[in-house]
Amino acid sequence: MQSQNRWSVIALILFAIIVVPFMLFNEQSEQWVESFLDKPHSGYMSATVLASLLVGDVFMPVPSSLVSAGCGYLLGKWVGSLVSWVGMTLGCIVGYAIALAIGKPVVKKLVGDAEVERLHALGRRYGDWTLIICRPIPVLAEASVMVAGMGSAPWRRVLALTALSNAGISLFYAWVGAHAMEIGSFLWAFVAAVLIPSILMFLANRLGRFETLR
Repeated sequence: MQSQNRWSVIALILFAIIVVPFMLFNEQSEQWVESFLDKPHSGYMSATVLASLLVGDVFMPVPSSLVSAGCGYLLGKWVGSLVSWVGMTLGCIVGYAIALAIGKPVVKKLVGDAEVERLHALGRRYGDWTLIICRPIPVLAEASVMVAGMGSAPWRRVLALTALSNAGISLFYAWVGAHAMEIGSFLWAFVAAVLIPSILMFLANRLGRFETLR
């Protein structure tokens, strides 16, 4: 619950940092984005930074849905989807490897006892499909991979399931970001990238509590 509250606070901070300036200086903001994209190598720089943020989501409360939407906004639907997929999948590999190496005590400290118990409850009912179910949900996305590593789940299956789920998530949010670029405002992308994960987080929390009580 503490991790979920932290994600909500970050979403509110991002709202203040991103949405308010866009509302006040929308035309100037769009001109800045276009000017940045016209610079040499800006695409490579953007791709590297965005992918790195998604990899770092394992350790830091990075709003991955917003970053993936940013991939589409800055790089276009298809390139943005690829960059988002690479970053998210590398993050899964890193999270799994670290959990496999450091074991249960450290994973519980990083993820939190409540999230671990909730994931165990979901895992008992849905098995490996828990990895796919949790991928679009903040906090549980990273926690599910680390719990899989903690339990020494077969890495090929973990990679296959997370990579497949990441592809769909990346394509969706990159499309949202690319569409926002077409209509000339990132506000629409921001709302979708924060509202959808928040709803999924709420539903997952209710489902996890129900499964824990079963």
